[in-house]
Formats: sequence, C-alpha cells, structure tokens
Amino acid sequence: MTPIPYLDLPSFEHSLVAERARERVEPGAMLELELDILFAANGVTCRDSRVIRKSNLWRDFFPGQLERELLGTAVGERVEADFTPGALTEYQEGERFTAPRAAFRSRKLVRRDLEPRLGRFYPRGFLAGQRGGIFSEDRRPLRVTGMPAERLEIDSRHPLAGVPVRLGISVLSTWGASEEHGGICNDIAMLATGEGPGMQLPLPVGTSDFWYPAAMGRLDNRGDEVFYERTRLVHHLDSHCRAQIEALYGQLIPAGGKVLDLMSSWVSHLDRTAPACQVTGLGMNLEELDANPRLAERVIHDLNQNPTLPFARASFDAVICTASFEYLIQPRQIVAEIARVLKPGGICIITFSDRWFPTKAVQVWTEVHPFERLGYVLASLMSDERLGDFNTYSRRGLPRPQDDARAGELDLSDPLFAVWARRRPEH
Repeated sequence: MTPIPYLDLPSFEHSLVAERARERVEPGAMLELELDILFAANGVTCRDSRVIRKSNLWRDFFPGQLERELLGTAVGERVEADFTPGALTEYQEGERFTAPRAAFRSRKLVRRDLEPRLGRFYPRGFLAGQRGGIFSEDRRPLRVTGMPAERLEIDSRHPLAGVPVRLGISVLSTWGASEEHGGICNDIAMLATGEGPGMQLPLPVGTSDFWYPAAMGRLDNRGDEVFYERTRLVHHLDSHCRAQIEALYGQLIPAGGKVLDLMSSWVSHLDRTAPACQVTGLGMNLEELDANPRLAERVIHDLNQNPTLPFARASFDAVICTASFEYLIQPRQIVAEIARVLKPGGICIITFSDRWFPTKAVQVWTEVHPFERLGYVLASLMSDERLGDFNTYSRRGLPRPQDDARAGELDLSDPLFAVWARRRPEH
C-alpha cells in the first residue's frame, strides 16, 4: 500500500485514559476503542474515526492480526494494519450493473421529488426489483456512476470496495470480562467502515451533480439580513464537538498567520490556535462579532447577496468556515474568492456537524447522507483549480457531555466533519 500522509490529530481527551494509562489489554478483556480508517483515492486523502464504547476481545471479530496485536497493549496506545481493496468491506455484497432509468423510484421529500443524479448515492431500495435492490426498505447505498440515454449505470458495491485502507485501533479503556455477560458479536471491520465512509470520494472521471437548478433553493427565501438581525450568543454544537474543531484548527493553522473567519459569530473556535494569529471576522450580525474576543477586524458582509470577499488578493494564510457552509447559495463562487484571497500554500478549512437551521440550509444539503455532504464540500473546493491537497476528516461516537442540555436525550456527541485544501503555488 502506498504510504498515506497521517494527520496526527490529538486524541479525544477521555477521562479514563490518564488514570488507566498503565493498564494493559488481557485475553477476554472488555474494551473502549477508537477505530480510525485512512484511505486515499481520486486526489483526496480521508480519515474517519469512530469511538466504540464497548468491545469484547474474545467475542468480537477483528480483521487480520489486530486482535493478537492488541493483547498486551496499554491504554492510550494504538495498533494499525494496511488492508488491500475489499478486505474490510466484503460484508457488503455488490456489483456494477445497468438499469432502466424508469426503474428508479423517485421519493417524495419535503421540498420535491428525489431524482437520480450523476455521482450521487441512493438507498438500494430506490431500485427495488433490480439487481442488488430486492427490498424497498434496503438502505445500503448504491451510486449512479453514469447516465446514458434512459439508462443508469450503477455501482452497488461498498464505497470503499476498490480502495486500500489503513485501519488503526486505539485503546481508550479496558476492564475485566467477568463484569459483562451476554451481548452480541461485533465485526470490527464493519464498525470501522460502515455507515458512510467512502461516500465523500469524487468520481474517478467526471463530477458529481450537486448543482441542479433547485439544489440551492431554501425554505426561507427572505433576505439573510432579516434572519441574522436577531443576535444569537449561543453555541450550536456541543462542547466535545467544539473541542475537536479547536484541535483541528490548532494543528492546521500556521502560527502567527492571518486568518479569515468566514461567516463568523461570537466565537471562532481558535482557542488552540497561536495567540499571535491575526483574525478577521466576516459575518452578518455586528453585536455577535463585537462579542468575539479573537477578532482584530470585523466586517459586515452578506455573501449570498454579494459573493465576493472585500479583501485584496493573497491576504490570508488561512480561511475557516465553521458550521455555516450549508447556508451558501453560491458556494463555488465563494470558493473562487477564497482561492483568490489565500496566499500560496495557505489553507481553507470547512467544518460542520449534523445540526443546522433547516429553513436556511440549501436544499441539496438536506437531501444527502452526512458523508456525502463531505463530498459536496469537496466538490465545491475542487471546482477551483487554484486549490489542491484535498483532505477530509470525520469523528463520531464520542459520548455526549454530561453537562450538555441534551445529555439525557442524546447518548452521543455531535459528530465532526471537516474538509480542507491548500492554495497551490503560483507559477
């Protein structure tokens, strides 16, 4: 397997890791694990991490030699192995085939009928009666890879079926098996690669269709100045998700650089970024921007009304956009502006979760799988040839903070999804 660049992100600050750092994994142990997969294809490097709260070393199925390698591992340590294409995803049977366009069963959504589009993913049940889609309830993904006249070219294999994958396992905590009785067996490969990883990858040839006429429609078509007139000094993501965003920005943003916080508010999530960074906030509510202590400059600007950035070329070392990209109705025009104001080698980082204002998010955002939203952001960044070095990162399964207002309602923290790219050198 070709070596893949590894972003050494800080691990989740689990409360038990420090106090149990000397404990080692024993045969039959119960484990709390973090699984992460790393893969690269079609010009993009991707990493997905998922916390598994309860794994049983004697009961669960571990791929390759990872079960053996975990024995004797200390809490806080990590093992990893490379796997050939398909080795971790053979649990999802699939194939490439062609189906009549009329076989696609459009589904009525809140806003419109859902139609097949190039490069996009849909549940297999949308092609019930065709190969690989027997039941209308089948939600395993398939992808439209071609659309010749009145036909659909379909790939129902796992999104990572043709991609080599590196699987890493970190031990967060361990306890004796005698404390657990019964339970079900888990397939670690399925847990690591299931529920979406790979859906962000672009097509080998061509571009996924996120840009149909209704894609950028919104339920609330009033001017954004009306919506953002109200000051909202509240957090929209829980503290664990915010901490992950801070860690990501802290690692990727150069120390002492000039940063543009796009669609900014009263916080910029830059607590782990060097204090010497000079931050400019561009947003819609002056009271929110004035409450942000990291901002050296504040700019009121409506990007949906005027998709240009009021800054000179090559002004910034980094551009960040936190939990707001889904509100842009002209994302590719904004990306072109980001590329213009970035210095060569500068970085653009887009982060989001699974929470947004439903009336203001663009229609395509509400229609697609969370991992396909990574693909949508990627497609937006890849639309400008001045950007390169594309990466995605996701982290799921962290526990809900105990002091969070929704702690009794939700077990898991808000997931983190991130995409970044760098401005290519000028020739």
